[in-house]
Formats: sequence, structure tokens, C-alpha cells
Amino acid sequence: MLKEKIAEDVKVAMKAGDPKRVSVLRLLLSALRNVEIELRTTGKEVTDEVVLTVLGKQVKQRRESIAAYEAGGRADLVEKEKEELAILLTYMPVPMSEDEVRKIVKDAVAQSGSREMGVLMKAIMPLVKGKADGSLVRRLVEEEMQK
Repeated sequence: MLKEKIAEDVKVAMKAGDPKRVSVLRLLLSALRNVEIELRTTGKEVTDEVVLTVLGKQVKQRRESIAAYEAGGRADLVEKEKEELAILLTYMPVPMSEDEVRKIVKDAVAQSGSREMGVLMKAIMPLVKGKADGSLVRRLVEEEMQK
């Protein structure tokens, strides 16, 4: 399971003397523990899908921080966030290409027959979860709806 791999990688990073990796992975594990506590009330377990969701949020946070720091001219913080992002991305599945996502979008439009953004996004996002950025999917859905 992905959560155990991350916990094991924290130990390896500690032994290797890699404080940056230890810090990033501990923050990730902390976020996972918070989700785990929330899920306990519903009787659900932390699955790899849940881990990928939390990981995706962490990745999105770093990307937004990078954009904000670049706009503010903070090159030192941009570099720090990029390093953290690179560590987190090692746990994400291989991203889908734009062409692969476009095919899924076209298939979803054909199958559902709907031209509504909400309906299409609801059908597509579970198929690309963790493998494609939501903004890319949204852009491709909008393009497909304009045809």
C-alpha cells in the first residue's frame, strides 16, 4: 500500500540524512493521518485512492505556491517549493498525455450524450484521478463542448 511505502521512505530518508525529503514526507503523512481520523467516523479505511487524493492536493498546493512566489519575485521560495514538488511527484502515477485525456473526454461525450460541464466532469474525473490535472480536463471538456 502506498501509505506504508511513504512511511518506509521516511525511515530511509532519515538514515540517508536527507532532511528535505523527511520533512516533505512527514507533512504528507500528517495530512494522511488527518484524513484517516476523518474517515474513522464513517468506518472507512485509507486506501491508495485516498492517498492519491491527498497527494494530489499537496502537489496542487505546491504548484500554486510556485506561481505565487514567482509573481512575488521570491526565487528562493520558488526553488524550495519546486524541490518539494519533485519529491511528491515521485509518488504520483505516470501522468496521462493530453491526447489520452482528449480521447477519454470524447468517449465520455459520446457515451453520455450530455453537453453539460458538470455531468461530463463527474464521468471523466474518476477515470483520470491522479493521472491528469483537473484544469487540463476542464479545458479539454470545454473545447469538446464548443464543437
